[in-house]
Amino acid sequence: MIPSSLQSDSVRPEPLQLHEYARLKEAVLEQIGLVRPLGRLKDPVLSDLENRLKRDIFHILVVGQFKRGKTCLLNALLGAELLPMAVIPLTSIVTVLTYGDALKVEVVYLDGRVEAVHHERLAEFVTETGNPRNVKGVREVLLSYPSAYLRDGVRLIDTPGVGSAYRHNTDVAYQHLPRADAALFLLSVEQPAGQAELDFLKDVRQFSGKLFFLLNKIDYLSEPEVLESLDFAARVLREAVGSDVQVYPISAKKALEAKLEGSPEKLAASRLPEFSGVLEGFLTHEKGKALLLSAVGHLLRITSQMRLEKELELKSIDMPLDELNAKIALFESRKREMMQEKERLDILLDGEIRKIVAECLDPELETFKGGFLGLMSERFDRFYAEKGELDLKELDAALAEFAAREVEQGFRQMAARLEERLTPLLQKTCDDLALRVTGIVESLQSFSSDLFNLEGFHGPAGTERWKGRYSLSFRLQEEPVGLEILMSSLTQVVPGLVMQRFQRLRQFMFRWARRRIFDSRKTKMLQAVDMQSGQVRHHFLDRLQRTKESFRREMRAQIELAVEGIAEAIERGRAERTSSERGIADRRAVLAEETEKLGRVQQELQRIHARVAA
Repeated sequence: MIPSSLQSDSVRPEPLQLHEYARLKEAVLEQIGLVRPLGRLKDPVLSDLENRLKRDIFHILVVGQFKRGKTCLLNALLGAELLPMAVIPLTSIVTVLTYGDALKVEVVYLDGRVEAVHHERLAEFVTETGNPRNVKGVREVLLSYPSAYLRDGVRLIDTPGVGSAYRHNTDVAYQHLPRADAALFLLSVEQPAGQAELDFLKDVRQFSGKLFFLLNKIDYLSEPEVLESLDFAARVLREAVGSDVQVYPISAKKALEAKLEGSPEKLAASRLPEFSGVLEGFLTHEKGKALLLSAVGHLLRITSQMRLEKELELKSIDMPLDELNAKIALFESRKREMMQEKERLDILLDGEIRKIVAECLDPELETFKGGFLGLMSERFDRFYAEKGELDLKELDAALAEFAAREVEQGFRQMAARLEERLTPLLQKTCDDLALRVTGIVESLQSFSSDLFNLEGFHGPAGTERWKGRYSLSFRLQEEPVGLEILMSSLTQVVPGLVMQRFQRLRQFMFRWARRRIFDSRKTKMLQAVDMQSGQVRHHFLDRLQRTKESFRREMRAQIELAVEGIAEAIERGRAERTSSERGIADRRAVLAEETEKLGRVQQELQRIHARVAA
């Protein structure tokens, strides 16, 4: 009898269960182990694929317009008041919930620093009240918690609501959409979906492989009103996405209260368990699909390249020498064309980077600097006016600290926004060129396969998408104004005995000293703004250059790997013709055995692919 796991694909398999996902993943990892000794591909190629598969990370974003109850929903799902909630729009920084044996909170800053904080301080970093306009320079907050939802690599991500009065919150929400493997899209019964919400939905769909729609706050309405609102939401969403959708009515607030109180009746009334069951089923049966399918497809391309090279070497051994030389000449001609195309891609890459600098980096920096200079001048004047009670040393220290803090925070926020603008532009450039590289390599492989009358194959191992992270270093350590010298000069001109008698002169000199401090510190602050603009530009130019060169190396490697692999296989076949008959026979046997092994690996991968896809 054929084992059930090896039965024909014509028999519809059962849904992919969690234990079966683990078994299939181990099967893919096993195939990677079988492939590694069979080819000239270096370990890092397969090791990278192996590591990505082992990490098994799956992101679920909770998204929607502001005040839809996203944070409350997460708290309800986890059954604990982990994330801060309020009546006003609150969340301003993304919080990533991941599995941990105990509750732990870590703040990740824009400059790369990571700080462990007590859970009670969470609101200081992720809310608009505690961290207005992200003045603290927080990239995201990581919260570890022992929840079943967070096992097996699942990460729940709380995003700021879009469409509130705080534009930067909307920007943060959009920034994190590319991280979505799945998304929970929240609507609310008291406010029908508006056009802005539907526009956001279009963007969410571009990135999320799976969307769940929830209609929150059903406790606000009667049952007939809930049904009416549910029908309306489903109709609007159906028109927006172009197909039928399932909308799950819930009350996140009542569900959280029920879990905290331990009330099964109240929890059932919240209707959250209905959705929880669907989400758990998805996590159990479907979340591993994309991960496995991607890994299998990548490995199929790698093994196809390896198999092509071995079959070309076999053909070269057995082909008449005159015919082989003629085919090699044709291949060399095509190879030269590919090398020319590689040079054209290099030129295109340079041009695209220059375009990013000219059309995005420089204009953004100039616009920011112009506005920021005026803004900082006004802020500095107001701060100075508020510090009339300070003595001269205190005033100088306060002005210096204010200038350094404000300039640094301003540039950190600007750099984060600039990164958000540059990253997708650079990403698109790399993706477009990676697609061209794939086409070039597949064209060469098809040409070689046809030239030697071989069967078709899958495409090459794809180039990796670029993902950039930036960090800034600020140099705002200025030399002191020289207050001690200033005070010394003042007391020499107006000795103590005189100062008591000439109070007006003393007041004049004090005002003059304050103004000197003000002018000096303000000049240094404005110089710091100009200096920081140049420093930030240099930083991003350096990062763009490093990324460009890294991608250029990867791009060239993809082409050269295919070209050299095919050329070396053909050349080995020609060189082996001079060996003894015994040597040729032994090499044929090795190649035939390795080709057969690769064929079996491909068959197993295709079986896994069919099982997962079904």
